[in-house]
Amino acid sequence: MRHTTLIFLLTAFLFSCKKSEESTTEIPETKIKTGCYFYESNGSVAGLKINQTGDIIQGELVYAILEKDQNFGKFSGKIENGLLTGDYEFTSEGMESKRQVAFQISEGKLTEGFGEVIVNEKEATFKDPSKLDFDNGLVFLLTDCEELESNCFFDKDAVKSNMTNTCITPKELGFKLNQMEVGAMKNGNQVYLHFDENAENAEIFLPNSKNGIILKKTSEGNWSDGSYLLFAWKGFVLQKDGKNIYAGGD
Repeated sequence: MRHTTLIFLLTAFLFSCKKSEESTTEIPETKIKTGCYFYESNGSVAGLKINQTGDIIQGELVYAILEKDQNFGKFSGKIENGLLTGDYEFTSEGMESKRQVAFQISEGKLTEGFGEVIVNEKEATFKDPSKLDFDNGLVFLLTDCEELESNCFFDKDAVKSNMTNTCITPKELGFKLNQMEVGAMKNGNQVYLHFDENAENAEIFLPNSKNGIILKKTSEGNWSDGSYLLFAWKGFVLQKDGKNIYAGGD
């Protein structure tokens, strides 16, 4: 009887120790590397530069989505349950706003989540962060910061000139074309333009683009890349696929 009781007590002791070990086992903390994470698809680009890690993750976040206003701003957040969640304070077309953003962390990439939001004046927050959709989110891949910086990516006023291989400010260029609608110019987005020394190449800077597009001089005296066509007429006219989209010259 004493032998049986001793075995029972020993078993209970070992079981108690095992439960104690399990209860004190820590869940591995999700890590994120400092550096740059970049998204690119069909002419749209976005990037997150993480400058500081620790309890608070801080960085710079840029969206240049095709046919939408560019957003430049600061990110500040924290990691919890494998997600990097925080506030994105940004400027778009001169307006300051703030919205909540969330990224699912995995090795070498961040996937942005989307969900229903609540808008309060200039601030947007997720209605239910537990129901975010990451299946269709933008995927940011860990990349070389130097390459993005050399392409002027995090400079909201500059774009990369592929003709001069430098960062330039389009608004300082000599030629500006205004948007057209049914043959008439209207207020709105603008295209900026410059030429090389012999006007053999023209470079256009489309709205919300971070890179210039080079058009080569044709035998007809126009400039084209196959999709865009630039020709001189009361200044300049820019066509895309045969349709006039911008015109001007001052």
